Amino acid sequence: MSTSKYTIVTGPIEEGRARIGESTKPRTGIEVSEALIKLTCGTVRDGNPRYWQDGESPPGMLYTWLQDYPWAPNHTRARVLATQIPLPGGSVANAGQKVEFHDTVRVGDRLSVTETLVSISDEKKTPLGVGHFVVTRADISRVDGSAIATVTNTLFRYNQA
Repeated sequence: MSTSKYTIVTGPIEEGRARIGESTKPRTGIEVSEALIKLTCGTVRDGNPRYWQDGESPPGMLYTWLQDYPWAPNHTRARVLATQIPLPGGSVANAGQKVEFHDTVRVGDRLSVTETLVSISDEKKTPLGVGHFVVTRADISRVDGSAIATVTNTLFRYNQA
């Protein structure tokens, strides 16, 4: 198993498939803030009163609250699960995403995410190259455990054509 300069773990498909069903440890993001909601809505000129007056976060900001710092003292950045599974192919392209919301994100919430490896396809040939589609599920909740969203993501891991 080797790691490329982009921190994409490579290895044989058998090693990757052996990890199907594995989950990451929960990772907690930043506290949902009114200031960041208003800054984002002001930038895109979204005047929805739920975001300006009612303390609700726009659905499109879901991953904002789970972002890892680009740098912080004594901190190791979290990596996307699909890039840490040993597979052939050192390049990635996101192929699709489905988000199912269970509750509204509100000012003061603190969210946590756990990713699970769901499946790895047989080898596929696409215009990008030859590789595998990797499906992961992110279960997003408040730190108290109440469900917020389930995100199913498909990423293509490939060797460039």
